[in-house]
Amino acid sequence: MLTGITIGSLNLTPEFDAGTTSYTAETVNDEDAVSATAASGTAVTILVNGAAHTSGQDATWESGTNTVTVIASKTGSTSTAYTVTVTKNGQG
Repeated sequence: MLTGITIGSLNLTPEFDAGTTSYTAETVNDEDAVSATAASGTAVTILVNGAAHTSGQDATWESGTNTVTVIASKTGSTSTAYTVTVTKNGQG
């Protein structure tokens, strides 16, 4: 189970809740750090626009819609995918 998703200083809509798997955020930045935290024993995989991403590192945004997928998995349990649609508007 995830305990948090952070994308720079962006606000997630709705606010993060482990039971909610779909979020949106807006930015004018060229890049923001993407991080995910998980409960003990849970592995986290982050994809930004389909490419593997290291938690805590900056992701570079394309103009328009970008997709961040965070997959939380624990041995013996079903994996849960969380999706954040990040829309980059204007110039960063």
